[in-house]
Amino acid sequence: MFDPWDTNRGGEVTLEQATALCAKRRAASQGSDPRPVTPAQPAPITRAPEPPAPPDLTVTDTHRHRDLPIRVFLPADPKAAPVVLFSHGLGGNRQASGYLGRRWAARGYVAVFLQHPGSDDGVWKNQPLRERNRAMRDASSGANFLLRVKDVTAVLDQLERWERTTNPPLARRLDLTRVGMSGHSFGKVTIPWLLMTGTKVEPAWARIQSRTPCRSSRLKALEVSTRSATTGRRFL
Repeated sequence: MFDPWDTNRGGEVTLEQATALCAKRRAASQGSDPRPVTPAQPAPITRAPEPPAPPDLTVTDTHRHRDLPIRVFLPADPKAAPVVLFSHGLGGNRQASGYLGRRWAARGYVAVFLQHPGSDDGVWKNQPLRERNRAMRDASSGANFLLRVKDVTAVLDQLERWERTTNPPLARRLDLTRVGMSGHSFGKVTIPWLLMTGTKVEPAWARIQSRTPCRSSRLKALEVSTRSATTGRRFL
């Protein structure tokens, strides 16, 4: 047998010959089959299902003749999930802080982003530059604040109706026994007001009566943001 380490043998030894002999000797010492082993095939990569594109819907508050645009971020899992409401800051809209909606949906929550007419981007975007600051100051009024509070009530009521229907996209997707809320800037001010006592608490929701603050029995967790919307908090 050819032995590349035989010093009595003349000639050169190729790298391939030396490698083959080393493999045979190693296999013989271990008592294994010296034939080449086919490497195991890697397991197929299973990708997590992609969440659906967020639908843009409109909540119509017939009592106030007010249309409320919302954007809903749904998790990929079609089962009913806890709900997080988000109220934008002054001059914002339902598209604001969309990265939060995507993150919450990826963690298994239904994220509902409200838009509040009268204190949304419609206040400033069609105004001349020199008039925008004044328009924003005028929009940060007590009247708009109370409208925002009632907007949350209207959206929750509509979510309950949609959840009971048989039509997508929200039918049987909402666990309304677990509802949290987050807000940015002007939106954050809405949240404590919803928890103030002072009115009769009805079984599902404390209605706003006259000018009296209300308390929500449906909001189970809260998070507020001042300078920028945050991502590191868990809800519910």
